[in-house]
Amino acid sequence: MGYKGASLSAICDDRLTRKAAREIARDVGAAMTDATKRHASVRSGAHRESIERSRVERIPGGWRAGAHTTHPLAAVFEYGARAHEIGPKTAKALGTPTGAFAHVEHPGRAGDHAFLKGVADTDARLTQIAEPALARMRAEFERNANRRR
Repeated sequence: MGYKGASLSAICDDRLTRKAAREIARDVGAAMTDATKRHASVRSGAHRESIERSRVERIPGGWRAGAHTTHPLAAVFEYGARAHEIGPKTAKALGTPTGAFAHVEHPGRAGDHAFLKGVADTDARLTQIAEPALARMRAEFERNANRRR
């Protein structure tokens, strides 16, 4: 016995699926921002605080959202840096808390890969993140179907 309710095209309004997709993108962006912040360097907190949720954007075939940062050293925090020498740019010496030096040796640092880890954490939770928006969409489908009976 087949389905004997309202026409599926009548209850499956494209606006509902587009709305749910946009909500899912928004929620995934927020989750990715939170996950990325959890993995970010905490020395001063400035890098962590600079990580923000990107706005949800319409793209061909769907929506895009995520996290971004404008911190000037973000690439160093994400990917790391090799050991290198730092010298003054315009003065004859670098001022440091321990005095002035013609140059200093930076030991380098490993990257913390906060964005990579944030994406992986978010990817592992996609179904859980999407469920509230999908539940709202299902409920609206049900309401539309009941109205058309």
